[in-house]
Amino acid sequence: MKLVIIFSLLFSVLSSELSSQARAFRDFVVAASSNTNPELLASGFQAFGGSERFVGDEWIQGGIISTKGEFISDKYKFNYDFNTNEVYVKHDEDQQTVVLQNNTIRNFFLIDPKTRDSIKFIKFIAIDPRNKQFYQLLAGDMYGKAALLKFKTVEIVKANKNSYANNFNGTYKDTYTPHIDYYLVTKEKGAIKLDKLIRKSFTDEFPELREQANAVVKKPNLNESQAIVLTNFLNLN
Repeated sequence: MKLVIIFSLLFSVLSSELSSQARAFRDFVVAASSNTNPELLASGFQAFGGSERFVGDEWIQGGIISTKGEFISDKYKFNYDFNTNEVYVKHDEDQQTVVLQNNTIRNFFLIDPKTRDSIKFIKFIAIDPRNKQFYQLLAGDMYGKAALLKFKTVEIVKANKNSYANNFNGTYKDTYTPHIDYYLVTKEKGAIKLDKLIRKSFTDEFPELREQANAVVKKPNLNESQAIVLTNFLNLN
């Protein structure tokens, strides 16, 4: 009964005069329950952690493809919560805000508000058998020779109101701790988990990368940009 009421409220806002894109959106959107009330996020995300928890401090451009193949982008803004693994969507015209159930989403992308680069998120059942988690596709693609995936979660540590320091300073701000894993995915070897981006992890698995790795970086640790270069090099050979 509760689900019927939620759909009725959503449908009343999205009238039949909306575009076919909006109607496709309506077909797969469910206003899912969330620990964070989506209505509170209508004006921004900074009060809930901002870019420490979400992709951006504010609503940002992007697009979503549903499991049924519907695509929405124009007239919508988005954000992604690394703590709850949820995608937030807001319609530009009526300001309706909903949280999508992740089992309705095939993949999505967001436009980095600083660099304007496309941040692509996909699911990968070989790593997550439940097929519910989203992984950022840093390099390559899932149909090529190699792909580099990033899995980020954010843990919320509630402010300790009994702390002497917090009481003395009057600060009770929650902290947000990121946890990141990387996966190098190839057709031949499947998904290789990389706890850290280390040059040796790439060259041990792919000896043909040694010359390129030496040219890219002299130190044992890689940053994301260097790991992306090496993954792209794998796809060229």
